[in-house]
Amino acid sequence: MSRPPTVLEYLIEQDFLPQREGAWSDRRIGQAVIRVVYEPGEEAELTCLAPAGVCQYKIAFSPGTPHAVTIAAVEAALTPPGPSARP
Repeated sequence: MSRPPTVLEYLIEQDFLPQREGAWSDRRIGQAVIRVVYEPGEEAELTCLAPAGVCQYKIAFSPGTPHAVTIAAVEAALTPPGPSARP
């Protein structure tokens, strides 16, 4: 049985590109950028930046947050929104 991936392993698998010597990793989705700041044992951040660097949202994860929770949040950020439920 294999172990689940760590956050860093997941980011590499999902083609996130390290920036500034690994301080954060970015992945472009459409015109937005998903940025993950992650250092083991430190607070992690997930940010969605719109064009021109405008922050659409930012989520902070306290140290000790399970890898699966952080990975699930990144997966949700990478998933395009479905059709609107509005009529």
